[in-house]
Amino acid sequence: MIDRLLNREINAEIVATALFIIISGFYLLVKYGISRLIDNLFLWMFPASVMIFLTLLLVKIIEHFYNRRISRHRYVDLGNK
Repeated sequence: MIDRLLNREINAEIVATALFIIISGFYLLVKYGISRLIDNLFLWMFPASVMIFLTLLLVKIIEHFYNRRISRHRYVDLGNK
C-alpha cells in the first residue's frame, strides 16, 4: 500500500514537472521566439545535468555506506538445526 502511494506521488511530481515544462516553454516561445527558447534550453542543460549527476553520485555513496553497515551485522550460520 505504501509502495503504491509513493508511486502515485512520484507520478504526480512527473506530471507537474511536465506541465511546468510545457507552460514555461510555450511562454518563452510566444514572448521571445524559437531561437531564444533553444538558447535557454541549452543554457540550462549543462547546470541541470551537473546537478543530476551529483545527486546520483550522492545516492550511490549513501547506498554504498548503508550496504557496508548492513553487511557488518550478519551472523555466521554454524549449521545448528
